[in-house]
Amino acid sequence: MVNSSKAPEEKAQEDALAKAKEEAVTGAKRKVMAKTKVDAAARSKKEALLSPKEGAAAWADVEAMAQAEREAAVSAEREAAARAEQEAAARDEQRARIKAEEDARVRAEEEARTALAKAEREARVKAEEDARVRAEEEAREARLRAEEEARLRAAGEAAARAEEEAAARAEREASLASCFQTVVAETTIYSKNVLENRSAFIEKLLAAESFGSAIRIQSEYAKTSCAGSIAYLIKIGDLYRNFVTRSFNWHRHLTSVGI
Repeated sequence: MVNSSKAPEEKAQEDALAKAKEEAVTGAKRKVMAKTKVDAAARSKKEALLSPKEGAAAWADVEAMAQAEREAAVSAEREAAARAEQEAAARDEQRARIKAEEDARVRAEEEARTALAKAEREARVKAEEDARVRAEEEAREARLRAEEEARLRAAGEAAARAEEEAAARAEREASLASCFQTVVAETTIYSKNVLENRSAFIEKLLAAESFGSAIRIQSEYAKTSCAGSIAYLIKIGDLYRNFVTRSFNWHRHLTSVGI
């Protein structure tokens, strides 16, 4: 951008310098030619007035002066060419310096862009890595919390099941004990009644006055004993049936709740 914008200006400066150099050389030549013509006219006029010897000397002076002027013109041309070369070298040096500065600026901008892109890329990678680490940490914490909650919930459920099972077992054992106690009590009462009835039967049988009375006492005892046995068996059967029914209901309840 900088070189392309300065190229027309530099070309115009070079053209102006070349034109000035050409004009300077042309002007010097014109001055020399004019002076030579004037000197030639003066010499011709002077020769016309002088003697041949004096004219030859004057002519030599004019020739020497013309030679000196030509040498001065050549020297001026050389100096102008040297100045033009110096100015061209200065311009070349300036252009080289400007180009070096432009190249340095472009390199600096490129390095800055590269450094900025690298910094942005590193920042993006670091942000992604930080986000990944945070996500993994959060997932691990969530998993640990879930596992801890599941463990506590399982422990609570196990404790609740254990308590319920213990309560059910205690209730079942208490019911079994109560049933057994009732059976024992009923059996004790039944045995006591059987002994009492048998003792009374024997006493009545011994006190019987006739064979018919003994048969009647024995028949009544058989009826009473049979009725008592049937009542006892019915009662014991009801007790066992209730126990079995309650045990089955407890087992079905425990199975339904997973104990």
